[in-house]
Amino acid sequence: MISQKKPIVILDIDQTLFNTSLFKERLSDSTTLDESEYTELLYLTEKKIFQELTIKRNIQINIFSTRKELFSNGKTFNDTTAIKRLKDYLEDYKDYHIYLVDDHPELLKEAKTFNKYITTILLQTKIANRIIAKNDFEADKVVHKLEEILPIILSN
Repeated sequence: MISQKKPIVILDIDQTLFNTSLFKERLSDSTTLDESEYTELLYLTEKKIFQELTIKRNIQINIFSTRKELFSNGKTFNDTTAIKRLKDYLEDYKDYHIYLVDDHPELLKEAKTFNKYITTILLQTKIANRIIAKNDFEADKVVHKLEEILPIILSN
């Protein structure tokens, strides 16, 4: 069934879009990064995805991460706080058809409990492979490279 809602893609940030180690290194030199610095850190393939979705198709892409230590001096969320943040975050986009892309099946599973209409896309990585064995959740779609999300999103 084709959704009548405007699509939005919500991506995990850590190791999905860019090299997190390089991000942390850049962040340690400065307290904030401007947009051009973020773009510079994107993996080349992901730059193409952003161009296809945002520029050519006018589809909004947002970032969500439960890893607060990327942004605030090494402090981390406990699981309860991260899930509460996810629920609040998803609530802001209830009028959109949400495509949630992450490499952690438990986050995708939790998102489905908040909104069963979210399209969950598991980016299968080495980390995801270890977690999947312990998890009974099946994402709506499974991809091995981020560029594989394009036909999923563009077909709806």
